Amino acid sequence: MTSSVSSETNTGGLPAQMAHLARHYAPLILALVLLSGAAFGGAARLRSDQHVSLVSFIVQTSSGASDADSQIRTLQSLLHSDVVAADLVRATNVPFTTQQVLDRMTVSRPPGAGVLAASFSDSSADISRLLAEQLIPVFLNRVQELAQPQPGQLAVNYSVRTWGSGTVTSAVEAPPVLRDALVGLVLGALLVLALLAGRARRRPILLDPEQAARAYGLPLFGALTDAEVELRPALRALIAERSHAVWPDQIRSVLVLRSGATVGRAGLVVELAAAAYPGRESVVVDATDGGLGSLTNVVGASALPGVPEVLARTAELKRVLIRLTGKGAPVAAVDQPVWLLGAGPRPSSPRPHRARRARRWSRRRPAVGDRPALDGDRFADLIERLAETMGVVVEAAPDAGSARSWQFLARGVDAVLVVAEIGSATVQQAENLGAAVRLLTDRPAAVLVLGHQRSVPRTAGSSDVDTVDGVLEDSTQRA
Repeated sequence: MTSSVSSETNTGGLPAQMAHLARHYAPLILALVLLSGAAFGGAARLRSDQHVSLVSFIVQTSSGASDADSQIRTLQSLLHSDVVAADLVRATNVPFTTQQVLDRMTVSRPPGAGVLAASFSDSSADISRLLAEQLIPVFLNRVQELAQPQPGQLAVNYSVRTWGSGTVTSAVEAPPVLRDALVGLVLGALLVLALLAGRARRRPILLDPEQAARAYGLPLFGALTDAEVELRPALRALIAERSHAVWPDQIRSVLVLRSGATVGRAGLVVELAAAAYPGRESVVVDATDGGLGSLTNVVGASALPGVPEVLARTAELKRVLIRLTGKGAPVAAVDQPVWLLGAGPRPSSPRPHRARRARRWSRRRPAVGDRPALDGDRFADLIERLAETMGVVVEAAPDAGSARSWQFLARGVDAVLVVAEIGSATVQQAENLGAAVRLLTDRPAAVLVLGHQRSVPRTAGSSDVDTVDGVLEDSTQRA
């Protein structure tokens, strides 16, 4: 089936992408913001208390309001100048440079007032008070120098004196822990917004079924986005309604490509097999690599013969089929039998003698192509044999390997169904997989969209991790 794809897939807008990511990573985001606030607050708490010494000067002038304000501003600039700071360094012999004294000094003036307040902050109470006390004579001396008559200069019409006969007041200021913590929270939130925006722009996510259909470039088989609806009845109703519209002929076998987060949902294909073929037996053929998250691994059948052994004729088909549903089965009991043809034993890992080789092997994920004796023609014959008596669902995980690893699988089935999850699969993944499906197979294909983190219901008392002990006795009776 061919389908055209628009050159640019609508990603739902940056705000929508960021909102989804914020909901998805809410615990991590909250932890990051709180950690930022705690870090800033903790750093402030570790700082020592600051001793602040304050001295005030009163400026009196007989000029008009405009000239008086200009004169007061001039004296304020002189008070917080390099000249006065250099005089303070010489007068006090403190181990500071002129700039360090200015950094510790603050000069303020109430609006419209003729009062100049100078304060010094330092971790040492003695140094803070010494600087404030010596500022009085230093500053008054500089003011007197300005008052000396100069040729062509008007007479000085202002005077400066200290407040309260030069009284110096001291206080202790604790570090602003709360303020710094709030600043940390704000900065953490801004950092999170920047990260979310970057992630949303770099890897936009599928947010709705229509967007998923456009990204995959395949017809939309249907969407099950309501987490409250039971999956099996919803699948049955959807298949009954949409199968003839999407697939005109009777479908006996389906290749299911589970993309994105659905790769880890092994029970999904069991529910799909039961819903696709109501009232008759069905079989799930696990054509994945049999690793973590596969149905073979979940039911504990990773060491048992499977597809490769049947194709290689080293095992009989009737003796390797495992009953998944019904009495004594490891997966939830449903109203009809569902069988499993497992992926077979995984390739044994070598025992490398070097740590580097061991790390390289641990990162390697065997794909279907790594298994010997997987022949496309034999696989098609196997699917045809199974389809004569039961419905067939072939499971493959395209994210586990290259497209070539499942291309030969599509030749043996009647249709291809891509199962995607909105809120998890990215637009780039969808476009790549959709292009591969359209290019590598001529079978009818469609996409089934699930809601984010939709759970697969299980019967009470059942477990997806039980072993298959006791099940092989049932499977050997399968004709």
